Amino acid sequence: MGKENDLTEREKRQIEASTISKFVRKKYSENGRQNCGRKEKLTARAKRSTVTPGIKNNMSSQMIKTTLGLPVHKRTVLRVLANDKNVKYAKYKKQPMLTKEHIQKRRE
Repeated sequence: MGKENDLTEREKRQIEASTISKFVRKKYSENGRQNCGRKEKLTARAKRSTVTPGIKNNMSSQMIKTTLGLPVHKRTVLRVLANDKNVKYAKYKKQPMLTKEHIQKRRE
């Protein structure tokens, strides 16, 4: 097997069929990339399920993690919420504490 582009018949017979099938399988796989790096602990389904209670119940990341029983850190839950397009952080406006006088005026 020299540096020429075309292979001779003898060289073509030396290539195993399993080598060619592995190459084709890797090249035309669904995601088009090799499995490299650390695998994600949360699946796509788990990510979707973390967003729902955060929006509906106004829960903290720690509360979401404990209620769903997720095996991840609370920062991972925060990252999932931050990457979601439908979730936006909103801080409540500060208001004065309700006193007994305020409660009576509201009832009137």
